[in-house]
Amino acid sequence: MEERSQEPSPEADHDGAWQRLTAYAYLSAPERLEHVAIMRVFCRTLLADMAAPDVLAKLADSGGPAAGLDAETLTVRLEQLVRWGNLLRSSHAVTASSITEYQRGRSRYQLTKLGERIQRDADEVLAGADAAREVSSELLALVERGLRELTGLVQRPGGVEPQDALERVSTVFVQFTEFADSVRDFYAYLGQVLARYDLDGAEYQGFKELLLDYVEAITEDVAFRAPRIAAFLNGLWPQLPDLLNRLNAHARGLSGPSPALEGQSELRVQRSRGREMTDWEGLLGWFTDVEGQGSQVDQLRDATLRALQSLLANAKRCRRRANRDPPSTVEN
Repeated sequence: MEERSQEPSPEADHDGAWQRLTAYAYLSAPERLEHVAIMRVFCRTLLADMAAPDVLAKLADSGGPAAGLDAETLTVRLEQLVRWGNLLRSSHAVTASSITEYQRGRSRYQLTKLGERIQRDADEVLAGADAAREVSSELLALVERGLRELTGLVQRPGGVEPQDALERVSTVFVQFTEFADSVRDFYAYLGQVLARYDLDGAEYQGFKELLLDYVEAITEDVAFRAPRIAAFLNGLWPQLPDLLNRLNAHARGLSGPSPALEGQSELRVQRSRGREMTDWEGLLGWFTDVEGQGSQVDQLRDATLRALQSLLANAKRCRRRANRDPPSTVEN
């Protein structure tokens, strides 16, 4: 008998965390491959709703683990994805020329924002989980250049044009986010490799030559650029509150909803990066120690040192094993 988890009270789940985490359930369900195939069908469309027959046809065309589902089973899967929060029932009116057509299309489904995000992240993990992702170090040079130019424009008489500043701020944060993500991915892969104890001498040598020089190059580049980026950020810092106010007045986006929507608890706006002071604090904290716990640059330096120590330990282990194993002999 399937064990059902108890849904927490509204007080216990006041921030909606339980419901958001529940949306990941389809990735670990026994029918996970079918659920993923269904979610991919919805992720290929934008702002479109589909009835079960539409989904069934697309699954059959694509092949794969869900191609053989019948209509009844598919409906069960769709309703389960609705309960988990990945899909929702469409509110669009059904236009039909017959009772049969109405019955086939009366239950229509569309993707939720959370469901789309989870499936997109899942596909990214499935596509490259075991690959070594290169660190986009060239982006760090672009971040430095962007901050240098923005600082100069902000500090000149008359300041910077709001639209120009908006484009430069957005570009800096897109570049920095891509760089920081690539660093985290690469060092996670590096830790996975260093944790292996089944490498023979040749494999170890290959990984050492591939990773050691690369890790040192990354660390040197970051160590070279981090003080310069920190200096530009510190020079820009006094003008940041006024700059952000000007950007918000110039491009309000979703920050100024209609008065009819004010006070609606379900209306939560996630600003683009670089539009909030907390974004800049996080950027500064990556390159400088602002809380006395070390910067991300410090963590990168420590991680590199641990990687070198692990490589040295693996080299000693391979040497001991080579000395312990006698050379093979060929009998005549």
